[in-house]
Amino acid sequence: MPEHLKKALQTLVSAGFQVSPEAWSLIASRENPIDAAQQVVEFFNSLSEKPPVIEKEHVEQALVKKTQAIHITPKTVEKPIAAEIDAAITVHSSPPRNLKISGGSEAFKAYFTDRFRRLTKILRGRLDAKDAILVSEAIRLSESRVKQSIKVIGMVSSKRELRSGSIAIELEDLQSIITVVFPGSNADLLAKASKLVLDQVVCIVGIKRGGVLIAQDIILPDLPSKRPRTSSEEIYVALISDLHIGSKLFLEERFRFFIKWLKGEHGASMHRELASKVKYLVIAGDLVDGIGVYPGQEDELALKDVYKQYEYAARLLSEIPDYIQIIIIPGNHDAAFPAIPSPPIFKEYAEPVYELPNVLMLGDPSHISLHEVEFLITHGRSLDDAIPSFPGCSFSHPEDAMVELLKCRHLAPIYGQKTPLAPVPRDYLVVERIPDVFQAGHVHMMGAKVYKGILVVNTGTWQSQTSYQRSMGLEPKPAIATLVNLVSLQPVFMEF
Repeated sequence: MPEHLKKALQTLVSAGFQVSPEAWSLIASRENPIDAAQQVVEFFNSLSEKPPVIEKEHVEQALVKKTQAIHITPKTVEKPIAAEIDAAITVHSSPPRNLKISGGSEAFKAYFTDRFRRLTKILRGRLDAKDAILVSEAIRLSESRVKQSIKVIGMVSSKRELRSGSIAIELEDLQSIITVVFPGSNADLLAKASKLVLDQVVCIVGIKRGGVLIAQDIILPDLPSKRPRTSSEEIYVALISDLHIGSKLFLEERFRFFIKWLKGEHGASMHRELASKVKYLVIAGDLVDGIGVYPGQEDELALKDVYKQYEYAARLLSEIPDYIQIIIIPGNHDAAFPAIPSPPIFKEYAEPVYELPNVLMLGDPSHISLHEVEFLITHGRSLDDAIPSFPGCSFSHPEDAMVELLKCRHLAPIYGQKTPLAPVPRDYLVVERIPDVFQAGHVHMMGAKVYKGILVVNTGTWQSQTSYQRSMGLEPKPAIATLVNLVSLQPVFMEF
């Protein structure tokens, strides 16, 4: 029996119902048997007298009548607090729908030129690097004029370990290139140098010797320590990602529990009170599983039409209370541009989602304010490259690699590996504004930490373990929503 039919049957069995062969045949023939089984369960839970066996005619009634389920839980919150508060959303930066994407070497040159200039400006905004010079200026300096160390800004174009135990990099600007050597005798400096990645813009402190810069320190663009912005109203933002609707592995029943919780129909009294304060829901990509994303994907799909995937996603999201504002950005499984930065999900594929009155579709990455608290949202595709490149990082704790990206002030510094970059005139991946909350997903592993006052969250998944994760020995803990209190920025993790 296919996995999605097994899940549908399990939904009925776990609810304590027996089903006649004709009734089961009707449920199994539906476009989404899991959804049909859930509707049958909810319908029969609303009946005062339940038949001993579900017959075909009962299923027909359940699928055409509006569910009015009786929930045996404490009294729900009559007036959700968030419903009485107006939404306050400001979009500071998001790749627009008409984003100009060119091709060819000149387009990439323009893209990296923009990246270099933006990150150079950030570096020179630091007190310890305001007197830094570019590589081309350092090369023109004669050694007789260099009495002390100098600070040089450039982009890392190569990196290698020397037999002596030293590390050497090539540092370049828009005109010139210089070799930088990190002496093997300086263990602390070597540890810093080991975290440098290709195409990263940094400032090197060193002494010029024979056309080579002998490094003494590294200054990263990084983020200053700051006191985060907070809201005066105690409302919450729910952060999730990677639903993969349309996949046989999508944990629909658990996601429906999440929706019921948002509606105040599930959970203990204190948890339902928390739900009443949720004003925003942010979905950081991979709303659906898509089509043709990887070889053999069709065998793992419950819905093999991407239009139907978005139709079904819209039906699920429409059950969320309309006072909750939903923000959605694209992931690599969505029907969107296949590189980052990416405009919003293509409207022609996801029109039913666009039609929902409380949904805002943005690009990847997006920097927005929700009640004055600033959120930097990205799907996190570059974590595929960042996690193996930064020493000490692992797929089990993606939040560590997310912190390293903040130190780079760039969401995808490495070019030419797994992360496809779009050569656009402006590099939206530079972290110019300082966020209060940084959210990503993609790797399906939950993780959170605070870095310099910024809440860093990878929001995991709503999909059970994939074959790829199994091959890597990764066991995700799915169906967890991260709730952020906008007064304190303290996260609450709700497992469903």
